[in-house]
Amino acid sequence: LKESDLFEKISRTSGLSMKEIWQDIRMRGSTKEFLVDQSNKHKIPDLLEAENTAFASNKLLLLKEQQIQEHGSVDYDVVLNTWKEWVNQSIVKRLIQKEQGE
Repeated sequence: LKESDLFEKISRTSGLSMKEIWQDIRMRGSTKEFLVDQSNKHKIPDLLEAENTAFASNKLLLLKEQQIQEHGSVDYDVVLNTWKEWVNQSIVKRLIQKEQGE
């Protein structure tokens, strides 16, 4: 992968190291897996609709930017855990309440 033109271009344009690129990819994959798991666990398929996944993705980007502003770098574990808590407290909670109200 160190010889990959794509990763080299990503590294050059983003300023991220190969390790940071992989951490970001893994974090994003974990977010998708978490949304699917929560959707199945709580039986709320609406969680996987574009409206909710886009909202969740935007929050992830905001948390990542906040880490950069506050610390100069990203702690991917902290961002992921903070994001998971936010998803459960905002999106999942709202969708469960919506399902119970219908």
